[in-house]
Amino acid sequence: MKKIALPIFLALCVSAFFWSCQSAADAKPEQEAPGEPSAVAEKADEIPDGLPEYDFGGKTITVISRNVLNVDISQIAAEEGSAEPINDAVYRRNLKVSERFGANIESLLFDESDFDQPFKKAILAGDDSFQLAAMHIIQSGVYATEGMLVDWNIIPGIDISKPWWNQTVAKNTQIGGRLFLEQNDIPTYTVICNNHIMFFNKKLAGELEIPNLYETVKEGKWTIDLLTQYAKLGTKDLNGDGIMGEEDRWGFLASTGSTSTFLAGSKQAILEITDGGLPEIVLNTPKMVSIVEKVYELCVESGDTYMKPIDREYDFCMMFCGGKSLFYNGYINNCALLRDMEDEFGLIPIPKFDEGQDGYYTQIQGNSDTIGIPKSLPEEDYEFVGAMVEALAAESYKMVRPAIYETTLKTKFARDLESEEMLDLVSKNIVIDFGFIYNNWQGFAFTLWELMEKPSSDFASYYERSLGRAQKNYDKVIETILNIE
Repeated sequence: MKKIALPIFLALCVSAFFWSCQSAADAKPEQEAPGEPSAVAEKADEIPDGLPEYDFGGKTITVISRNVLNVDISQIAAEEGSAEPINDAVYRRNLKVSERFGANIESLLFDESDFDQPFKKAILAGDDSFQLAAMHIIQSGVYATEGMLVDWNIIPGIDISKPWWNQTVAKNTQIGGRLFLEQNDIPTYTVICNNHIMFFNKKLAGELEIPNLYETVKEGKWTIDLLTQYAKLGTKDLNGDGIMGEEDRWGFLASTGSTSTFLAGSKQAILEITDGGLPEIVLNTPKMVSIVEKVYELCVESGDTYMKPIDREYDFCMMFCGGKSLFYNGYINNCALLRDMEDEFGLIPIPKFDEGQDGYYTQIQGNSDTIGIPKSLPEEDYEFVGAMVEALAAESYKMVRPAIYETTLKTKFARDLESEEMLDLVSKNIVIDFGFIYNNWQGFAFTLWELMEKPSSDFASYYERSLGRAQKNYDKVIETILNIE
């Protein structure tokens, strides 16, 4: 266990990010046209958190979290005097909230592999040594079904309609009016940077006379079909041996795991909450059959995609860095690993299913954080924790998010103004699906991944074979959560 501060950002992004699970989602968040001024940059300071004034007399809120990158990094605590913008923003956030409410903020930081045991042990023992938890998305679903978390709806001071909360989590995961998991801007690092994005080689795109991809995105024409068409232009047998391999140039680089991004990108839900407040599986649609066929054509049949298992993610990034592909399906935090890329690269969203889709949707990486309140928290502390969580989330949105997004991501890594627009677009359309958070490796969250790994385009057989297992899993989750006291 460590109590540490947030050091230099993104330069520490290493392959541990790449080996985490994928996510899938569907929702319809409010969208702004690409190119509009950033809501974070221009409007954040004008949004009040709506909290009354408190004096908590020196009480402490302790947040337990994971050492996501296996390096000394914390999103909760920071030391004074750092010249690093992210560290400084975390420190100022904590200082502002501490002084406002007469309270302290501390962090319990564990390595990824060491988080589960102390987390469960404390809660089962009724030990309130921590009052808030930032957890791995899929593992947090396990904790919720095990009755280890408090329903957010009963915590005073929480306003999930505010922009520092991910409203799609509540929309897609609230069961019978009960919400045990949420996502807000307190763990800002993973909330922003653990998102999928499409990279393209600008130099190569110019040589191949591909139309301006930024304009294509803005016009709503960036689709899976168009990616497939352009990928064919990028493929070339560089060594002339007639066999495509790592030494050649590919149209598209993707791990079998990252193909899951096309589910969210196509706005296809796994489960949806019905009018009765309970989720039901909605994956078996003609559209889903078509999604599978399109992704199979791109990644398997075309011969233009270099696709290998998910443990090769770092290698894909390095191949793209070396000019070995036109497109690469990666993560925002890959920008750090591409700092020394000779060719200019650009950033665009995951493509739509078709031009008729109402917007671009972004898949969050499985290693991102959800937050929850431990069941061991005494009820008399609900008001204190609610106020601190809301205030910290609001100040994270106003201080830490701009430092990460506007300063570090854009200034240090995005190489053109258009890429900045694309980052704006991607950050506004992040959604999370019930079927992903409560997947437990028994549901449908990784349908595309599993099909591409075979490889197979036979969704009908896959669905028929997997439905019993998945339905049993989701039914058990729903029943368990409805019966939690």
